[in-house]
Amino acid sequence: MNAQGQGPPPMVQERFQS
Repeated sequence: MNAQGQGPPPMVQERFQS
């Protein structure tokens, strides 16, 4: 949901950012 949306998918983002 941040500017990191340009990287991995949302599923991986939640685990990466969380």
